[in-house]
Amino acid sequence: MYDSIRPGRVAIDPVVTDIRALLYEPAGPIKYKLSYDDDYVLLPKRPKPRSTLLKPKLYQSRIPISQIKLTHLQELKHVKSAIKLKILVKAEEEEHVDDPEDGHAVARDPDQEEHDQDDVDTVARACGPHPTQPHSPSASSSPDRRSSSRTSVPAVAVYHTPYFILDYHP
Repeated sequence: MYDSIRPGRVAIDPVVTDIRALLYEPAGPIKYKLSYDDDYVLLPKRPKPRSTLLKPKLYQSRIPISQIKLTHLQELKHVKSAIKLKILVKAEEEEHVDDPEDGHAVARDPDQEEHDQDDVDTVARACGPHPTQPHSPSASSSPDRRSSSRTSVPAVAVYHTPYFILDYHP
């Protein structure tokens, strides 16, 4: 009647020829008989499918693999340098927030803000443009900044740095 209770088994597996020779137990295992005179035999379970291995970090990148121009190690170095810069700027900002004498907030020096912005611009230039986004002249940095013969760095250039570097406003 049935060639096999579970399709996909190999030819040497036992063949159940009559559905009345099957015994289903509530716990889940299935037993079978090859003839009515035999004892019930436990039907072997299928092997569990192998769990998928985790993909390497490179394949979890936000940039499509076909468009990656930097190695994964280079990308990590850029991210590390940007995070280090953020920590240094944040530590300096916290250092100068309150006046030690009366505890009131102190206005930041404009020259210091200019210096901080130069540090962020340096990281942006070091990182270069995002490989999937072309340079956009409309997305350039603020117009009141130095606009000499050198090209301005577009906002999309900081693709390896975390977004909080771009949103830094002391």
